[in-house]
Amino acid sequence: MKNKSTAEQVAHEQTKCKHFNGIQHAACKAGINYRAMIGGPNFGWAKHLPCLSDPKAVVCGAREFPTPQEAEATITKQDETCAAVLRHLATGEALPDGVSVMVCREEDMEKW
Repeated sequence: MKNKSTAEQVAHEQTKCKHFNGIQHAACKAGINYRAMIGGPNFGWAKHLPCLSDPKAVVCGAREFPTPQEAEATITKQDETCAAVLRHLATGEALPDGVSVMVCREEDMEKW
């Protein structure tokens, strides 16, 4: 799979609400309960998330998409964090505050 350019990554980041924190949580960062807002059947409910830039999604008054500058800052931070984790695995360099890594299998550690 071809890696996305920074511009493509930024554009994709702009398709998600700033408050979206994943469907593994009951509510977003703004406190909106996903299921309560969407309603309807349990099967396929996530396809109608108001957090994504889908014109058929349920409307949420708290939905706010990041500006190009905010999206670029998020992508930059993600890239820096990934690089720090890879350096940590390869060299043992300390991780930045707030960053953690978990390697679940011994054979994964052998690669580094």
